[in-house]
Amino acid sequence: MNQTVCRVHLLDLPFHADRPFDYFIPQGMSPRVGDFVLVPFGGGNRTSVALVTALAEAEQGRKLKPLHSVIYPEYSLDEGTIALIRFLSDRTLCSYGEAAKAIMPVHSFAGAKDIYFAAEGARGTGELFDLIRSNPGITRSRIEKKLGKDALKELRSLVSSGAVVMHAKLTAQNRKYKETVSLAGDATELLEKIGKCSKKRIAVIEFLRDNGPVAFELLREDFSLTRAGLRDLVDMGAVRVEVTDSYRTPYEGDAVKEEVRLSPEQSRARDILCDLADSGEAKAALLYGVTGSGKTQVIRAVMDHVIASGRGVIMLVPEISLTPQMMALFLK
Repeated sequence: MNQTVCRVHLLDLPFHADRPFDYFIPQGMSPRVGDFVLVPFGGGNRTSVALVTALAEAEQGRKLKPLHSVIYPEYSLDEGTIALIRFLSDRTLCSYGEAAKAIMPVHSFAGAKDIYFAAEGARGTGELFDLIRSNPGITRSRIEKKLGKDALKELRSLVSSGAVVMHAKLTAQNRKYKETVSLAGDATELLEKIGKCSKKRIAVIEFLRDNGPVAFELLREDFSLTRAGLRDLVDMGAVRVEVTDSYRTPYEGDAVKEEVRLSPEQSRARDILCDLADSGEAKAALLYGVTGSGKTQVIRAVMDHVIASGRGVIMLVPEISLTPQMMALFLK
């Protein structure tokens, strides 16, 4: 019985080297077409991000490298998106990786670092093995810094023998986060729990009680709350921290803040379009009006209605020079 292999395109290869590569699927791993995976590549087995484009039967007697792991399950692509990547690559003469990065969030493609662990039950000897056993998850660069470049050859031997296990750790690139801090319970009970041991903690709890969830940056500026202090409050069960992506835009300072009020005629047009959007069927409509009659405001109201119902909206701008104006209108 032939074995199934994973056929991938690496995301960081230049166009002239872009082609599919086959990898052995380790036991217990079930990659699907459209998944992003980590694979060893090249003579040095550099860990790279790749896209699974097919599952195929292995050729008899062919020795393949194994997949490291499946990553980004939330970004797994469907057949239509893979077809779009293939179309972009064929039509624009770009690589699969360049096409994939053009349609995916920038921060999706993180850097991968090799990290090492002593295998369970392994009884290795020597300074390198002792270093890895006492520092689970140690990186290649740290090993080199501690023991020198000569240790890397021994490291490869330990991995090949099974005494040391190599995994990959993803480190996000160009990704910014917003940390929002909120109370994890009733403020009165939390204040009693904390007691009078820390005036700063009490001040933070009282501030969150009076103002609701706030950004960690504000607490750091106003109360000199350090990240270690925040971890202490979390460990005590006093606060919780929600981490979300902080999206950046050059048009944020131009955002229109005033409330939009539709005229009776605009409201009737909005209601008609909303009924079409809620019909559950494919519909098309033309909103006709002279320049300055408020067509965009009507469309914006319809978009707000659709988004409030849990659906998504895509708006196409007819001219790139209108982008700043549209961004200012829709940013809130």
